[in-house]
Amino acid sequence: MKDSIILKCAEEMSQCWHRGQKYGDGDYFQEHITKVVSSVVLAGGSVNEVVVAYLHDVVEDTDVDLDEICGFFGLEVAEAVDAITKRECESRDDYLKRCMENPTAKFVKIHDAWCNLNSSVKCGDQKRIRKYKLTIQKLLRNY
Repeated sequence: MKDSIILKCAEEMSQCWHRGQKYGDGDYFQEHITKVVSSVVLAGGSVNEVVVAYLHDVVEDTDVDLDEICGFFGLEVAEAVDAITKRECESRDDYLKRCMENPTAKFVKIHDAWCNLNSSVKCGDQKRIRKYKLTIQKLLRNY
C-alpha cells in the first residue's frame, strides 16, 4: 500500500510541476514523462526507479530543487534525481559519466534516452537521432 501512495504522489507532483510545458505540440507530462515511466515499469523497475522516472526532469526544467525532492521522497531518490540532472555548464560527456555513477539514474536515463530516440525517429530529426543513439551506446557500455 505504501508503495502505491508514493508512486501516486510522484505522478501527481510531476504532472503539477510540469504543467504547461510542451514536448513538441503535446503536453510534456503526457508526451514524455509517462512514456519514460512506462518504459521503466515494463523493464521491471523498482519503486525508486519509477519515482525517479517521474521526477527525472523536474529539477532541470522547473523551480523545484533537490531539497524538496529529498523532503518528499528521501535521500536515495534525491541523489538519483541529482545524478540525472544536467548542470548548466556541464559537457554532455561529463554529465553522462556522472549519471552512470548512480545505478538508479543510469537505469532511468537509458529509458529517457530511448524514449527521446523514438520521438526523434518519428519526427525525422537526424541530429537528435545521432545524439540519442550515442547516449544509449555510452550508457550501455559496461552495463
